[in-house]
Amino acid sequence: MRDEPVYRGILGVDIERFSRAEWTDPIRARLRDRLHTLVDDALAHAEIDPGLTVRSDTGDGLWLLADAQVPTTRLLHPLATSLASGLAADNRRMPAGEGMRLRVVVHAGELLHDSYGHTGASLNHAARLLDADATRAVLAACPAAEVVLVVSDVLYDGVVRHAYQGIDPDGWQPVRVHGKETSARAWVHLPGLAAQPPLPAVLAASRVGPAGLPIPRELPRPPGDFTGRVGELASLRKLLRAGGSIAPRAALRPAGPSGGRGPGRGRPVVVAAIDGMGGIGKSALALQLADQLADDGAFPDGQLYVNLQGATPGLAPLEPLDALGRLLRALGLDPAQIPTSVEQAAARFRSLAAERRLLILLDNAHDAEQVRPLLPASPTCRVLVTSRPVLATLDGAHQLHLDVLPERQALELLGRAAGPERVAAELQAAAAVVRLCGSLPLALRIVGARLAARPAWPIRVVAERLADATGRLDELRAGELAVRASFDVSLHTLTESSDAADRAAVAAFGLLSLPDGPDLGVAAAARLLDQPEPTTQRLLERLVDAQLLETPRPGR
Repeated sequence: MRDEPVYRGILGVDIERFSRAEWTDPIRARLRDRLHTLVDDALAHAEIDPGLTVRSDTGDGLWLLADAQVPTTRLLHPLATSLASGLAADNRRMPAGEGMRLRVVVHAGELLHDSYGHTGASLNHAARLLDADATRAVLAACPAAEVVLVVSDVLYDGVVRHAYQGIDPDGWQPVRVHGKETSARAWVHLPGLAAQPPLPAVLAASRVGPAGLPIPRELPRPPGDFTGRVGELASLRKLLRAGGSIAPRAALRPAGPSGGRGPGRGRPVVVAAIDGMGGIGKSALALQLADQLADDGAFPDGQLYVNLQGATPGLAPLEPLDALGRLLRALGLDPAQIPTSVEQAAARFRSLAAERRLLILLDNAHDAEQVRPLLPASPTCRVLVTSRPVLATLDGAHQLHLDVLPERQALELLGRAAGPERVAAELQAAAAVVRLCGSLPLALRIVGARLAARPAWPIRVVAERLADATGRLDELRAGELAVRASFDVSLHTLTESSDAADRAAVAAFGLLSLPDGPDLGVAAAARLLDQPEPTTQRLLERLVDAQLLETPRPGR
């Protein structure tokens, strides 16, 4: 490899929809032959010596690299424009069904050369522009066009804007390009048309200002002791990676009357909503999943994170306008330009998110009303929401209810914090701790942290202390973590409710904890509360909705 880069003009060509089913291999071979002939003719028309170029075939197109002696301007005009006019004439002579449409990119920059060919960031950037969804969409939106020319922002500023070689700058429109860690502005032109058609709003970029768009990486670090949830992770990965429906066994279900349909070119924005009681591990699961997807490169345009404070001790739920402000700033909007109304801010967010492959994690939501303005409209985005209540009215969301850990995974989590050897040595006592903690991940993390801080304590001592129900919640505290605080947030929400039934449910909660047993029937609860069964049923449902009780089956 040469240590010194060489400057090269870059022209790339792709035959649009080359793999379409109606084209046979012999037809494709003829198309490739025609393409190379068209390039030969365009080089001759542009008076560019082929000896000053290096051509490589890509199967459905080609790359042409021009020596520094060839002005980059000539690659755009007359070379690329001659290629477009030559294609128009050639298509008129071809049989029906064998007309070609081309995507053509022109760029320039420093490249390295070795025995395999050329490589470099400039060539990579040209490839991203040529293959961008925006470039394809511009051509697809105008059936009358046979070629779309795309140039980089640098080439537009250095050549097109100055009208060199008679190029008309007014015939070029800016588009936003996102893909494979590229987030930039490019410029497109459809040659051979009397007037350039307006671009779809989701593609258009500003003609002024910086070309680049920030790529936010806002995900917090996932918990180091994350354990289990293999099935849930697999289901969510399938949903968010593919954007389609998943098997019923995955326990994710579409909610709302739309059945999963939503805005965005006929495809829904995929929203996964994880609900469950406090301390069940909703945020841990969401962060683990988001971190895996980010590592896979599934969302190259960025990952956004907002803690909506729906169930945070001492903090009120975040207002949608404040959440939108954070999202807009992360996407590069000047804080002074952030609208002051929720409706306008939500519209601006949808515009900035359009066509970008973003993962948006809305953690700890209060309710569907808080989340709804924060949803993008582009099907290229994915949204992951966590909340205590089920967001049943969040139209089109796929709901996943998170349960406590199975005993084996709960023991593993306890061992990660306290030490796997200690758990293995006192397996019976550890199982008792798991049972007394209700297999709740938060409680197990707290107990594990306390054991880790007390290496001389046998696990059975902790089990004995947890066995005292009157002081159990006092035992489940370590540093800023506390199970009692997690319950208190849900109880406070019901206490402050304007609905008398919610306040009555709070009063009933303490009494319902008195019986000794794994569950309680409606009739027994009614006797305990001294209330009719229908009234008791409503109170129990309120506590289930608040994730303070669980209902393993109807009537229990």
